[in-house]
This record gives sequence, structure tokens and C-alpha cells, in this order.
Amino acid sequence: MTEEVYAALKGMGPTKAPGCDGEGLSSLIRLAEDKGFLIGVKASRSGPVISHLLFADDSILFGEATKEGVTILKNILQEYESCSDQCVNFNKSTIFFSSNTTKEVKAEISRMMGVRCSTNIERYLGLPNVIGRQKKESFQNIKDKINQKIENWSTRLLSRGGKEIFIKSVLQAIPTYAMTCFLLPKSLCGEFENIFAKFWWQNGKRKKGIHWCKWQFLCRPKEERRLGFRNMAQFNIALLAKKGWKIMNNQNSIVARVFKAKYFLNDSFLNSCLGNTEEDAENILCIPLACVAHDDLLVWGGKATGVFSIRSAYKLLQSFDDILRSYAVQPIYRNFYKELWQLSLPTKIKITVWRFS
Repeated sequence: MTEEVYAALKGMGPTKAPGCDGEGLSSLIRLAEDKGFLIGVKASRSGPVISHLLFADDSILFGEATKEGVTILKNILQEYESCSDQCVNFNKSTIFFSSNTTKEVKAEISRMMGVRCSTNIERYLGLPNVIGRQKKESFQNIKDKINQKIENWSTRLLSRGGKEIFIKSVLQAIPTYAMTCFLLPKSLCGEFENIFAKFWWQNGKRKKGIHWCKWQFLCRPKEERRLGFRNMAQFNIALLAKKGWKIMNNQNSIVARVFKAKYFLNDSFLNSCLGNTEEDAENILCIPLACVAHDDLLVWGGKATGVFSIRSAYKLLQSFDDILRSYAVQPIYRNFYKELWQLSLPTKIKITVWRFS
């Protein structure tokens, strides 16, 4: 019998789940919801009810702060533990209450669950679970990480080529995960770029160098006589646009249903921010019709394939920036710089040629 089960699992390929995949816990919670024992939360009055979110090794459970709800939840967890041999580590768990919960209720529920009450903003995968009005302070740790990376490397003598690789591959990659989830303040993105620029131009550890040009000047593509560093604010928008593309293509997902109920209940995601002026109507009429009739589908105009990509969205945002457009190099020099960066030479030599050009 064991060999037959193993052979069946092996034949299922990537769809198999030979271990506990959390579906048992999810089924128990849904059953309690259907019977009215558990009540989840809503992001808006007409939005879907969310009672749990399950990740690889972590779970987020939502419910009312009542003794009855806590008792039901504890029974569900105990039943799941007895069936799966997976136990909740309450020492690493926390409870976050809404602002209208009294101190007495917080203390009682925390005691019943055996879990500490969250007094400060907790972090999951390096990101704050709750963002308040002081958005900039919530992401201050990203700035600290960038400074720490530079401090660890400042004792090593890096060439211009080494600095370019270090900024692009290490420093500018630190805020990427946060930018895929949140729109960071422009002032904070500007502070990131100030740190990058200071590190780029300095001659040694704590030796301030001369900034020969604006950082935005260096954010243009290399074929335009620039260095191709990222404009952090624009890259942030491009990353979030990827989320919007997923929402439009998977409208049955939880995040799509939550956003629709909260922000565009009677409209679509794509049309929620569009106006109704004559110019909009004219643009719609100018859309060429297909020669062959087929169902409508979403097409991204930034790529010939019609499929959205963060790279194409970032380039499109750059083309809209009037300040960056003023730095554009003349077309006759584009091929020169394009071929320069493709030469099989050390990066520091190519940067030296670029500086003197």
C-alpha cells in the first residue's frame, strides 16, 4: 500500500503534496465559519470576509476579540495539531488588536491564547505589518540597511566599475521587496539616491568627493551617455504596476476582490482612474479594430509581445519624465555609447572613457 501511494504521488508531478500543506487547517477554519462559530474581518463593508492567510511556514488568523472566538480558535488549532503533528510555536506568535479594543480585553485574550500582545509594529519578512500615518518612519530600517552595507564595504578599495556593480546589484536591490508591496514616499526614495550618489562620488572612506553631475543624469540608459542607475521613485511605480497587472488578469484572487470592494466597487481596475472628457473619447475611437473577431484581452503597449514587464514599465515612466528627457543625448551618439559598454574591457576602463567623453 505504501509503494502504491508513493507511486501515485510521484506521478502527480508538481501538484503533489507529500507533507502537510495547510489545507487541513484551512478546511477546519472554513467549517467553523460556515457554522457561524468564527467571524473574519472585512477591508470594506461589501468586501470579502478574510479569516486566515496561510504562507509556507507562517499563518495569519483574523477574528473578533471575544472569549468565544478565542475558545473556538484554540480548539481548531488543537485538533489540527493532533491530526498533523504540527504544533504552533506560541513563543514566536503575537496578537495585534484594533485601536478600539480595551486594555482589559487585550489582556484577557492574550492570557487565554498564551501569546504576547503586540505593543510595537511587528515585521514580517522585513516589512511592517501595519503602516500608520508616519510612513517614512516605518521604512527607516531600509535606509539603515543601505548605510550598513556601505559601511561594511567602505574599507575595501573599489574601482568605479566595482562601485557600479555594487550599487546596482546590492544597494539598489535592498528596497526592491518593499517597493513591490508599498508606494514609498518620494522623499525617502530621494534619500536613498543621495546615499548612492555620495558613495559613487566619494574617493575613499568618509572622503567627500565632488558631484560632477546630478544623480538623475546618471539614471538614463547607457546608450544615452549615462550609467543606467535606477530612478527609485519610478522603479517603485513600475514594481507596483506589476501587481496591478496581476489584479486585472486574476480578478478572482483575494487581493483583487478586496481592492474592488474597497476602491472601485462599480467599475474596473483599469477604468477606475480614467476621466470622461472628449479627449478620452477621442483616444478610444482611435484604437484600431482587429481584422478577425475574438474575445477582448489585456495587451501591454510597452512591449511588442503585449505582456507586461517591470523593465518596459520603468522605461515608459522614464520617457514621461520631462527632467530626464532634457538630459537625452543626441541620436548620432547613441551607437557610440551602446558599443562602448559592449566592449570586452574592464568596467573601470569603460567608465574612464565615458567620463572623458
